[in-house]
Amino acid sequence: MAAVVGVAGVIVAGLTTSARAADLPAEVRTGDAAAGKNAAATIDKYVQGLTKALLPDPNATRPTKDIRDELCRQVDPPPSGAGVTPSASFKSAYVDAVVNNLDALMGKDKDAATRLNAAVIIQRLTVATSAPQLETPIARLLADDSPAVALWGVKAAGALLPSILVVPFNAQKETLTPGIVAAVKKHSTAGAVVQDAYAALDVSVVKGLNKAVVEKCLNATMAIMRMRINMWVAGVPVDPHAEGAPVRSLANQKVIDAVPAAKQAIAQHLMDLLAVTVKRSGLSPASERQAINAVTVSAAQGMTVLMLIENSKPASDAAVTFEPWTKASVNPTPAQAESALKNAFGAVKSLPTYSTLNDPPAVTPATAN
Repeated sequence: MAAVVGVAGVIVAGLTTSARAADLPAEVRTGDAAAGKNAAATIDKYVQGLTKALLPDPNATRPTKDIRDELCRQVDPPPSGAGVTPSASFKSAYVDAVVNNLDALMGKDKDAATRLNAAVIIQRLTVATSAPQLETPIARLLADDSPAVALWGVKAAGALLPSILVVPFNAQKETLTPGIVAAVKKHSTAGAVVQDAYAALDVSVVKGLNKAVVEKCLNATMAIMRMRINMWVAGVPVDPHAEGAPVRSLANQKVIDAVPAAKQAIAQHLMDLLAVTVKRSGLSPASERQAINAVTVSAAQGMTVLMLIENSKPASDAAVTFEPWTKASVNPTPAQAESALKNAFGAVKSLPTYSTLNDPPAVTPATAN
């Protein structure tokens, strides 16, 4: 469609035919693309043209989002895709071509907006294909200095990890789990990165994982949680509600069954989170307490579940000590919460499984996080 140009020479409707490439032919997207040299050449030329169009160009007439969408929809199934169901071999060949050509967009010499385009493309391709060859570019995104780029790297990692972790050999050598932890450490004040990291590592929603895999993701989750607890020690971290997600994944029957020896470490993290939020609430103005207390309730609920999993009378009695936070009808004052915390900690520590729990960390006057 020809462009309609206004009096100032600005495109006001439509695009020139050359500004928008057509989708790849249906026979390429549905055939055995990996086996045909012609198909492979067609794919590479197509991808190369679109990725070059994503580089900054002051004379560009086509929105970057349109180029990005076209590049991604070739592997999407109908109706959001390009009209046909892409074959598995095409997906693999197409992802190879995209990975090879996106390298030009991901260098440190490229501006953050260009790298962000690459990150969004990689995430979308991961969701559509779960192609294992995306692990390397995802790892690069996780290490990026831009929190926005790293965020899309975490999202992509969360989409790819389930298919990696179910294969023991791949799970043993994967680099995304430590990459996620490193991304959170680098971008600790980016709340969205923290939230998506917790979600990416939640093995409670993935079926068929062995003990080693569950333990690996569990340790990564607790490493992030420890970073966040340390932030709670100094003040209220960004997006305090983020801690609700790991509580649900740690205090989980499936996780405990897979790694029974982790119960004490899980309890330590949950009790520390409970303690620092109780203490932080007592040091904070009333206007901040609702958000803080919501995290306290999550931690108390997690500890209640952990106690009930023990399936013993003493553990059930210990679960009752968390009712000052888990019962909606109870709303303890800061002083009452401190007293209830001591009672709960003593009850949990009286159980043989949790007898070596460390005392919760001390909380300091609030500083900016």
